[in-house]
Amino acid sequence: MKPQKVKSSNIKSIGYEDGVLAVEYRGTGDTWMYPDVDPKVFRALMRAKSKGRFIETKIKPLYE
Repeated sequence: MKPQKVKSSNIKSIGYEDGVLAVEYRGTGDTWMYPDVDPKVFRALMRAKSKGRFIETKIKPLYE
């Protein structure tokens, strides 16, 4: 899984492989892993204007 740097005030990078979404957060440097994420959800995340908001509303409630 090769993380991609993203433009976000809260997210440093995002990686995705075999259904596992990895999100590296700015500030803490923590990386959270979210299993069983559908590829369509990952693509929507990468297209989202606000990746932080997308993660808060569409990823964390369903995959945490």
